[in-house]
Amino acid sequence: MSVQIGLLTLQLHLPFSQSLKDKRKLLNRVKSRVQNQYNASIAEVDYQDKWQLTTLAVAMVGNNHILLEKSLNDIGVFIDSIIIGQAEITAQAITYY
Repeated sequence: MSVQIGLLTLQLHLPFSQSLKDKRKLLNRVKSRVQNQYNASIAEVDYQDKWQLTTLAVAMVGNNHILLEKSLNDIGVFIDSIIIGQAEITAQAITYY
């Protein structure tokens, strides 16, 4: 049995965020929807003190590299659809362990 861990990191720019409260409101919605839709772990991992920047990390565990990659790519598209008009993804990477 081979265990794969997939990590999707997304850097986001939130140009319309005027406070940490605005940022937190959007991120809580994103995190809740990703957890409910994909049963994945998601957290803000960088730029916690910046109003208009953030880095999100999404982790999934599985035994099939192809399915893991598809799920993580789907999550990236899903997050992009949630934040449309409010934020933009400026960098995206998938890493496997």
